[in-house]
Amino acid sequence: MTQISSPEEQESVDFLTAMMGDAVSDPAVARRVLRKCDGDVQKAATAILEGDRGEEIDQGSASQDRMMPLYSPPPSRPGNNSPARVIDLTGEDDHAADISRALKASLETQSAPQFGPSERASDPNWAVVPASTVGPSISHDDQAMDRAIQESLQGSYNDFADEAYEETPIEDRVRQGNRPIALRPTQATLTHAALLIQGLFFVPQVRLGMARFRPTDMIWSKEEDSLWVLAEIYTNMEVAIIAELSADVVLETFKAQEWNNPADHPGNLTHELYKKVTALVEEVFFKQFVDSGIPGPRPRLFHFLHGKNDDDPEKHPDEAELVTVTVGGNAAGENNDLMSCLSAQLSAPLNLPERQEYIFEPSDVVAFELVSNSSRTSSQSTSFGGISERKAFRYPKHIYLDRFLHVNLEFSNAKRVEQREMNAELDKLFIRRKSLTSFDNKDTLKDLRASLYYYENVADAKGDPVRQADIERTGDKLKKIMTGIEREIEEIDNRVTKLKNASAALFDTPDLQMLRYDLRVVFIHDGIFGRKHLYSYVEDKGKWWKTFGNTVTEVSEDTVFTDPTGLHLGAGPYLLIYSKAMSAEHVAELERLPWPEKIKDSVKHNNMQFLSQINPEVARKVHDFNSPPTSPVVLSTPFQHTAESSDLLKQNQEPMDTS
Repeated sequence: MTQISSPEEQESVDFLTAMMGDAVSDPAVARRVLRKCDGDVQKAATAILEGDRGEEIDQGSASQDRMMPLYSPPPSRPGNNSPARVIDLTGEDDHAADISRALKASLETQSAPQFGPSERASDPNWAVVPASTVGPSISHDDQAMDRAIQESLQGSYNDFADEAYEETPIEDRVRQGNRPIALRPTQATLTHAALLIQGLFFVPQVRLGMARFRPTDMIWSKEEDSLWVLAEIYTNMEVAIIAELSADVVLETFKAQEWNNPADHPGNLTHELYKKVTALVEEVFFKQFVDSGIPGPRPRLFHFLHGKNDDDPEKHPDEAELVTVTVGGNAAGENNDLMSCLSAQLSAPLNLPERQEYIFEPSDVVAFELVSNSSRTSSQSTSFGGISERKAFRYPKHIYLDRFLHVNLEFSNAKRVEQREMNAELDKLFIRRKSLTSFDNKDTLKDLRASLYYYENVADAKGDPVRQADIERTGDKLKKIMTGIEREIEEIDNRVTKLKNASAALFDTPDLQMLRYDLRVVFIHDGIFGRKHLYSYVEDKGKWWKTFGNTVTEVSEDTVFTDPTGLHLGAGPYLLIYSKAMSAEHVAELERLPWPEKIKDSVKHNNMQFLSQINPEVARKVHDFNSPPTSPVVLSTPFQHTAESSDLLKQNQEPMDTS
């Protein structure tokens, strides 16, 4: 009666055939010997090297065959009283037995002298402090996470919420050239919201649309009134000569949620605010488009139309303003970049192409919320089953969404089939490499090297030439096995590199590189609760800037794409905003945007008031490229968005003389 191998037995058979090389190439032989040795891999390896092929196991009766267990666990570890085992290398045995002994010595746990704390139970009478409770070991990553949580919780929410708003000295508020302006909320719990409003300003399509916005009716709707508040803050960010602005009014307008609980993630709160802002902007812009009577398809700034392959976009529209991406590599460390994650999430099984997710109508802006898959991000691997190491999530400077468009359905699917075939081959290579390098959580290459070292440097023939020849012959055989394994590993690595490169370049064709999106904003969380643990990167005129609190500093592009912050706390980037590549015409238009003159004049007036309050020497160095105002300005109330205007304008409410 033929026995069916259990998964554990099959793994042992694969290990034996991979490790023993020429000694056993037939899995059936390895399985027979393994069963003959009651599932003990070490004994089976020894028996194979000694020439055992397990034939006698087939001579037993059917009843004996049925009685034999499918797999027997290896013997338990010897106790402390077990005598230390010694490999006798001075006898006259066959050289194959030497190999078996060396392998057994390297694979088995020996009862050698133990150096370290005693395993004897502690005597409470001798304890200076209470004995520690024995528990499971904690990894360094878990310890780091625990420390971060403790640090986060030490400062209570009340301390965070009541954190004093620190006024920046007036002369430190001077904007340096065209450096981006920081938005600051009075409440520390709204830092994430201020970063989002600031970040959207650096999306060219948003900035262009807001600069063109004008309320259409004499009596403004509630939506138009809210959008005008956003236009005010953005005009200030374009024209003001102050380095920071208050975000309180705009955040109150959009009812931004506070980050008042360490258990909440700033990404979720940012997503909710993003939905509110984009929905309102899209609604007002669409109404103006309809009222204008301009022919053509509906413009889509934030919301794209998507669905499955069998959906009819005319009958079952499904709009979204953001794509949620689950971050977390697989066992081989793959799917740890934006495009791989998107492909994995949107792809359908080969036998169900109708369930493939597609974009029917793309938008000018697309945002990706990155959600950590905690069960995976803690164990992403850098190699084929090697030592686990966390890897930063990768996002490119440019992405092409052509492969996800419904119009490219057939071409994209053909590429996906080809890519899946490559991935299937990669999986086989990963498994084969792992079988060559590890077994039962042990490094087999390390064990083989140890055995080889013993025969080449330690084994003593005690002057016996026959024994010396056996030792050398055994060492040569081990070296041959070692060389064969290393050669195969090198071939696997080369093949893997080629397949990965081919897979990565599979969609790099002109037909699938027409819809380019450029990265505009990155939002980062270091994993700890509090306003000082959030910041953002924005791109403006070819330069990258980091906004942290009220400070904006220029950073290199490499910093933006390799920032490891939050890596060991399951945090890091939590929101990415991309937008379509701009035409040369639109780039030129961005240089002089048509912001509402009424708001610009108010900002220019505030600029001159601000300059009058600072040191004259400092004021002379300020590049105020927008002053003087285009017309006299009378402000009945201080302009709400400049942090210093409330104080300065109380001193002078009279119209400015521009003659």
